[in-house]
Amino acid sequence: MGLSRITSIGIRLVLGGLFIASGVLKLLDPAAFSWNIYQYGLVPRLLIEPLAVGLPVAEVAAGSALLVNRRWGYGAVAGMLVLFLALLGYAISNGLNVDCGCFGSGEPGPAGLRKAFLRDVVMVIGLAVAWWIEENGSVQGRTDRRSTISREEDAS
Repeated sequence: MGLSRITSIGIRLVLGGLFIASGVLKLLDPAAFSWNIYQYGLVPRLLIEPLAVGLPVAEVAAGSALLVNRRWGYGAVAGMLVLFLALLGYAISNGLNVDCGCFGSGEPGPAGLRKAFLRDVVMVIGLAVAWWIEENGSVQGRTDRRSTISREEDAS
């Protein structure tokens, strides 16, 4: 097992674990997460409670899928990260004094939102690296395959 593969597995374990932990923490206190959602002012009240349970369940499912390297897990985690980045960007640009709601109660206000935004950017980059490694294999593996193809073409 090469360094690229180990890197991919490590990234998937960290990101999958973070998504599972985040979802479980929210499920343990759905009222607090409902309050976080409400503070953004973007979701109709009727949908806040179902979202406060549904989103954490989706986080746990996506994190679990990432842990076991299911292709749909990459897409689900990427989709949620893009959504979270958009929400955090909205909150930062509008100067909202809210808790991101990422891991239950956190650091409210602009400083906490900026930290959460940067953390999510790093997670997107990590997810992209893990996906790329899984889809393309290591650089050495691709080089070996290209060399083999070139030798076969030369022999023809």
